[in-house]
Amino acid sequence: IGFIDGESPLGKKYELMKGTSRFYKGATFYSASQVMNNLSEAGFSDFQICQTIFTDPGNMSSCDPVQEGHGKGGFAVISCVREMPDCKT
Repeated sequence: IGFIDGESPLGKKYELMKGTSRFYKGATFYSASQVMNNLSEAGFSDFQICQTIFTDPGNMSSCDPVQEGHGKGGFAVISCVREMPDCKT
């Protein structure tokens, strides 16, 4: 799952723009912790998370690096697995 991390500087900036932006008006910016919690409640586990976009996108001249973790990079990606129950017919 890829998303704008609501706890990152970019996520907080976009949250503040909701009142004046048609694009962000209806958006909900979840934190990585909230997304992982929701996934966990749905039966997912074995989370791995990385982040990028540490520079304001309007000022970027090259791609930012990808780093493990969350909260600093504006864009986060979570990988996880869900064990499926045995299906018997």
